[in-house]
Amino acid sequence: MTRSLDSLCAAMFFPVLSVIDDRRRVPASGDESHAEATGGADAAQEGGAGRGGARHVGKLKAAWLACLFGVFGLHWWYLRRRYAWAVTASALLMLALSRFYSSWWENPPMLLLLVPALEGVIEALVFALKPDAQFDARYNPASGRATRTGWNAVLTAIFATVYGVLVLTWGLAFVVMYVYETMGWLDGLVY
Repeated sequence: MTRSLDSLCAAMFFPVLSVIDDRRRVPASGDESHAEATGGADAAQEGGAGRGGARHVGKLKAAWLACLFGVFGLHWWYLRRRYAWAVTASALLMLALSRFYSSWWENPPMLLLLVPALEGVIEALVFALKPDAQFDARYNPASGRATRTGWNAVLTAIFATVYGVLVLTWGLAFVVMYVYETMGWLDGLVY
C-alpha cells in the first residue's frame, strides 16, 4: 500500500516539482556534460534511480511538499518515513470531524490541523537550510548523485517563513476568538 500511495504522490507532483531541482543536481562522479546534455532524462527513465541504483530524494521537492502540503504529510510519503499513513489519516480525520460544526474555521478539529501545518513549515525550513552534503548523507546515501541547490533553497526558506507566519497568525487569531466565544467572554459585546 505504501508503494502505491508513494507512486500516486510522485505521479501527481512530479511534473510540478521536477522543474524546481532536477536541473541543479550534479553527478557525484563521472560525466557531468552527459547529465547536462540529457537534462536528467536518464534518471527519470530509471524511475528516479541514480547510478548507484538507489532513489535520489530531491531536497527542494521535500521542502516544498513540507511547506505546502505538510498538513497532510505528503513530505513523509516522499521521504518514505515509517508512519506517513498516521499523519495523513489524522489530517483526514480532523477534516471529516470539522464537517459536523456549523462553521469550518471555528472548531477544535480544524484548529488542531495547525499542528501538522506548522510542523510542515518548520520542516521545510530545516530541509531548505540544511547543507546539501548533510541532506545527501541522511536521505541519499546510496544514490550516487550529489544535490546542489544554490539560491533556490534560500528562496524556498524565505517563502516558507512568510507562509508560516501567515498560518500561525491566522491560527492564533481563530484560537483566541474560539476560546473567547466558547467561554462566554464576549457575550453582549459587538465585535
